Amino acid sequence: MITLMADVGTRCMLSCAHCSSSSGPRGRFASKAWTARLLEYLGGGLVSALQVTGGEPLIFPQMDRIVETCLKNGVEVIVNTNLTVLPPASWRRNSLVRFLVSLDGPDARVHDGVRGGGSFAKTSGNLAMLLSEPGARDRAGLNMVCMRPNQGHARAMVDFAARRDIPLNLGDVWETGRGRNAKLPAGDYFDDLLSAARRAVEIGYDKLRADLPEAARQMAERLTGYRFRTYRCHAGVTRMYFGSSGGLAPCSKTPQESRQVFARLSDAMLSCGFRDFRAAAFGGTRRAAACKGCEYGAYCTPCVYEDDSQPALCEAARQRDRVEA
Repeated sequence: MITLMADVGTRCMLSCAHCSSSSGPRGRFASKAWTARLLEYLGGGLVSALQVTGGEPLIFPQMDRIVETCLKNGVEVIVNTNLTVLPPASWRRNSLVRFLVSLDGPDARVHDGVRGGGSFAKTSGNLAMLLSEPGARDRAGLNMVCMRPNQGHARAMVDFAARRDIPLNLGDVWETGRGRNAKLPAGDYFDDLLSAARRAVEIGYDKLRADLPEAARQMAERLTGYRFRTYRCHAGVTRMYFGSSGGLAPCSKTPQESRQVFARLSDAMLSCGFRDFRAAAFGGTRRAAACKGCEYGAYCTPCVYEDDSQPALCEAARQRDRVEA
């Protein structure tokens, strides 16, 4: 079984300072054809979970169809959201729907400095509504991206998450889109994680997770006495990225890893009706070979959009998407 990762375009009500896809109010939604192809994969019997990103999934016009198809087929839905709009009550109460809420500071001063005025009040208010649902604390978590605008506030975010008894995921900036200007030096990022881990030990909070290489994870444990958990959606599963062309790419860091994934999964995928899949050069949305030839960066994939108004794929992106497993 695999966890399928998909982004629904670049339309979002916010224009966050660190957004790796440069999403915003003038972004575009994924096409109906893209959605139809995604629904085929979700009904194929091989997908155990779908993690949806954007843009903002909760304003995607086809999101109802995606969630409905997932629930019909017993597929868990993981929604990455800024939660400035409230999801439908049926989603909030369903045990198969989880929410990872983007919150980049413990108060309006810090968070709104990253995501825009008024966003903290909306997100925190909707988070309270979400957590009031029975069992919601087991299906919700916070995502904080550690970056220049919120440096030094990870520790306070541990307190924020602990008061609500939900997990806190700390992550690094992806250096695409607007993220290029927000990334912390590696040492500063690690210092923020150590500060958060020490606070977690102090208050007995055990739901802190972090995006760290294993060697850094072990070092953090030695320095703080806290062992960061692995993201649940990353642990013990094979992750695949559903690309804008309707193909699948392993979320792997090297071509060799991509080939190994397909060697293990190709027979099962074919038996479930998966036909159009490929291995990108470095896998997923964090490809080291990400296109930097135009303003769309790693998201230089115009076939995802409803119309053809986007610029043609640059050669780097074409070469990246032609690499076969």
